[in-house]
Amino acid sequence: MDVKFEEYFKPHGDTPRIRGKGASIQNDKLRKEKSERQSSMEPVEPEKVKIMVENFLLQIGVETGHSISNIGDFIWIKFTKDNFVGVVGAGCDFNFSYKNRSGKYVKHNKKEWNKDLLLVFPISKYPEGKTRGEIERAVGNYLADNKVSIIDFFSHNY
Repeated sequence: MDVKFEEYFKPHGDTPRIRGKGASIQNDKLRKEKSERQSSMEPVEPEKVKIMVENFLLQIGVETGHSISNIGDFIWIKFTKDNFVGVVGAGCDFNFSYKNRSGKYVKHNKKEWNKDLLLVFPISKYPEGKTRGEIERAVGNYLADNKVSIIDFFSHNY
């Protein structure tokens, strides 16, 4: 794997890591502020995001396809109606709720989920030593590094 790609597997540099009393409130405040900055950027067309992710997964040695080993072997991307990436996630727990953090940040920024669009990448083979969570983090960080705005920017880093 290309050395430059290894950086994408590490948590993004400004991911909040506040601990202790009041940490949840502080982290939420920082994440909300980041969502506001992300929603002021220009969105990237979903088709372009799809191509970027497919190429990136190929470059880091992820094989995608129709056969998966585990029910949760998916990387997925949800969009808003105005084509912002709302969140990059992994597993099979995607939904369009406004009650979870991603939904709250989408709603906070006066956006709505596009319930007709969900990019799903089934993972049939992982690069040696990498986990689903690390692939999720790498995809999100790669998109961010390539100027794709992500409303719930830090979700893929936890």
